[in-house]
Amino acid sequence: MREKEFVKNLLRSSLKEGTLELGDSIIVVGARVAEDELLRELGFTNVLLTNIEPVAEKLSYPFTQQDAMRLEYGDNAFQLGIVLNSLHHMSRPHLALTELYRVSA
Repeated sequence: MREKEFVKNLLRSSLKEGTLELGDSIIVVGARVAEDELLRELGFTNVLLTNIEPVAEKLSYPFTQQDAMRLEYGDNAFQLGIVLNSLHHMSRPHLALTELYRVSA
């Protein structure tokens, strides 16, 4: 859970500094309940969760099933892209990171 606390502190700092706002559009790849809970706890309102596998649990934010290495969104469609605890499950994590970079402003 050390990574979760790191991300939480990073997001809080970004909010405090004004580089991120609660209404900014965020895409999360490889998302599960932990990411949903983290972003909801911080108060973000415009979040899209994605995962290549379906998520059975009830989530607070919209969810779409898609491959992080081939996201279905245009360039700069989101203000922030997040991946937490899922890169090691991907066959080509560098492709997922470049896709996340592509769709994030």
